[in-house]
Amino acid sequence: ALAPLVEVIAALPSQSFRPHVVVLYNRDANARSFGGGYAILNSGLIDLARNETEIIGVIAHEMGHGHGRHSVRKSIEALAALRFMNYVLHSSAGTFGYELTGLPSRSPIERQAMEREADRFAILQLQQADMDPGRLADLMERMEAEDGAQLGFFDAHLPYAERAAYFRAASRPNHTVLSADEWRALKRICRTRTKAAPASSPGPESLPAEAARAGCLGLLFEP
Repeated sequence: ALAPLVEVIAALPSQSFRPHVVVLYNRDANARSFGGGYAILNSGLIDLARNETEIIGVIAHEMGHGHGRHSVRKSIEALAALRFMNYVLHSSAGTFGYELTGLPSRSPIERQAMEREADRFAILQLQQADMDPGRLADLMERMEAEDGAQLGFFDAHLPYAERAAYFRAASRPNHTVLSADEWRALKRICRTRTKAAPASSPGPESLPAEAARAGCLGLLFEP
């Protein structure tokens, strides 16, 4: 059931890369872009979602990071920082210089700018797909209820309230992609609490066959 949602994004004229999206068994309601069209959705995000547009919007946001070459820009900055520290500290202190590259390479303002850029791209893609960006506002409000308000200037991510207002301002009629059965299948993609599965966090070998066929990766577990 995830495939039709990915195909919606893949078919859009604004999409720079072929999307490759997988679901990871992790209850944190989050997603991550690795650039080049590669992204991971946590199962917790799908659990939190109430409609397909919210999930497509998150995928589009992660594709926005790829479209903006954000991971590449971060990698170049990290490499530049490493070479600079090696030059300043000489080769004998190279390990220390390498460790420093693990520190955030951008100020909160710059990283928030990347998030705004990805949100703008998500709105563009949803509009091209005849879907309602305003539905992402509801997702932002539920995430704020779960996580609490961000710290604004000092946080790498944008305040949920700001993002909700931005998405709601772009509201429009919504086009449906999945059938009711497909939506139910997507919501069960990483369901593991069955008679055959343990109550604790399962390893990949204990994921039910249904979850494995659905495309859930049981490689990273909640704490």
